[in-house]
Amino acid sequence: MRINTRNISGLLLVALLVCTNLSGCLSNTGVSQESGETSSVPTDSTSSSSTGNSADSSDVSAERLSAYWKKTAGAALAVQEDSAAPTEKEILLGRTNREESIRDLPVNRYALRLQGQKLVLDAGHYLGLDKAVYRLSHGAYADGKISTFEETFDFEDTKLNGYTYVWGDEFDTDVLDASKWGLEARMEGTAELQLLEDNPDVLLVEDSLLKLRAIHYYDPTDPTVEYAASPSVLTRETMSFQYGYLEMRARVPYLPGAWPSLWMLGGNTLGPEQSSNYHMEVDIFEIFSSSNTATPNIHKWYDNGEHSQYQGLADITPYVFAQTSGLKDEFHIYGFEWTPDAMRMYIDGECYMTFDLTENFDGKSDMKGFHDPAYLILNNHLFTESSTFKPYDGCEIANVNLPVEYDVDWIRLYQKPSEGTVYTVQ
Repeated sequence: MRINTRNISGLLLVALLVCTNLSGCLSNTGVSQESGETSSVPTDSTSSSSTGNSADSSDVSAERLSAYWKKTAGAALAVQEDSAAPTEKEILLGRTNREESIRDLPVNRYALRLQGQKLVLDAGHYLGLDKAVYRLSHGAYADGKISTFEETFDFEDTKLNGYTYVWGDEFDTDVLDASKWGLEARMEGTAELQLLEDNPDVLLVEDSLLKLRAIHYYDPTDPTVEYAASPSVLTRETMSFQYGYLEMRARVPYLPGAWPSLWMLGGNTLGPEQSSNYHMEVDIFEIFSSSNTATPNIHKWYDNGEHSQYQGLADITPYVFAQTSGLKDEFHIYGFEWTPDAMRMYIDGECYMTFDLTENFDGKSDMKGFHDPAYLILNNHLFTESSTFKPYDGCEIANVNLPVEYDVDWIRLYQKPSEGTVYTVQ
């Protein structure tokens, strides 16, 4: 990282420019998005490179930078495309057609430079551009000064064998991004556990992290309540996908009484209707009041109320960390690969469990539901005295283990050409 403080007190920046041809501004996903209320993004698109995610990113970044400049400098910036005539003093956002734009950054770097009388923000990928704006707008500067920088972040635009980045969230915002996430009680509260919305004590986005908290809580209207947590954070109304490789970097609470998870549900989401008489549930991992073990599973939830799960009908291999000291304070990378034939679970690059989708594990119906689009769900739940499911006796939360902290650094979805679809709302 390189940081230099530059004096810009004499620099009246009058225009914020984004490039006209966004597909040429930044590295992007190589897919195209179609217009309409719900956008289907097949990765076998033969169209030219995407303007969907990169365009949205540049627009949002421009809005954030304009708001920051107005708040800190009291100046209104005119946001223009780079087809506008050049002026002496400009802010260049993205790879514009101006000669001052930066063109030598790899996908995992972003920068803020002062080129003559032009302030230039650029990155090797549009995710980096968001990070550059976030980094600039959250700096503390003396009057008339700004810190230029060039930084690296842990991003790869391709993963495994040919998967390419198509969707994600770096949480480089100050609030939960409503265009990507919603809140619903997909895991219900208990007599002792109350679910709270719009409460920063249980859900907060800051320091480029999604912070989920389960806390000791007093409700004067209900003396049985002892704890509080956030409802499920999910993408049911904003994004679903079929096939791909998902990664999440997170600090997960491996604690007695804690029930954090990353999971998915099919049905009742964007994309085609469910194809079978059940909808699937995929538990990428759950922590069942454990200090060292992450457990995956898959389920069928039948329309008639019946339920079956892989665990109990076949063997499941959980992931057991060898070193438990300080595990709840460590970041690890949790991966999930979904192909037409299998679902594979990873931690820190190690595949530890594979579910064969060519075998009907419960002997009922079929496996068609495991090829329907699904949406993501995050929970930071607790086991309490009245929990209807308990993995073992004595698994309930104790005050000594509060608060239960689940921090998500980023979530990224990758897909292969000619395999898979992303559905988003435009």
